[in-house]
Amino acid sequence: MANVTAGPTTGLPAKKETVYSGPAPQTQGTVYNGPSPAMSGGTVYNGPALTPNAGGTVYGGPAQGSLAPGSTVYRTPRPAGLDKSAVHPGAAKGAGIFFAIAVYSAINSVLVASGSPIVLGGGLTTSKVAAPGQMTGIIVVNVLVIGVFVLLGIFARQGSKAAFVIGMLLWGSDLALLLLSPNAAAHVGGLVVHVFFLIGLFKGFSQLSS
Repeated sequence: MANVTAGPTTGLPAKKETVYSGPAPQTQGTVYNGPSPAMSGGTVYNGPALTPNAGGTVYGGPAQGSLAPGSTVYRTPRPAGLDKSAVHPGAAKGAGIFFAIAVYSAINSVLVASGSPIVLGGGLTTSKVAAPGQMTGIIVVNVLVIGVFVLLGIFARQGSKAAFVIGMLLWGSDLALLLLSPNAAAHVGGLVVHVFFLIGLFKGFSQLSS
């Protein structure tokens, strides 16, 4: 700021001066007389502004759920035993027949023990025998035979060819017992079911071998 001082007594006119007699302060600029910070689109430290990527994250990485083409996602593998599609069609067919024979035989055992005059043709011949006074022994034999066919079904489902061979031999022997019985005509339904199951076991075994 300029001040007006009186001249000396010599009568010379007064002169304008500044306080420190230096250049006048600039009206534009900063306190330290440096360049003013650019605020439009910038940051406090005048660095590049944060521009979040479209669909990205805070740190500018790929968005969650977006994967590069050809990448894979890790998933816990399922146990092989739970994958039903892994069971061979022939093995599944044979196992179903063995389980059906066991179920029919169990039902026949209950019917015979209760004194029913009707039995199912799909059961084993041993499950159709009724002998008064010997039912305990017959039931024990039936339980053992039924257990054998259940085991054959389990092994057949796992693809065991030996289970198919043993099962066909046992079922064929049961068919022979019906044919050689004194009253074979009374077992027509059982004979038909035996032949049908025997053909199904052979087809399942053939598919397993192919």
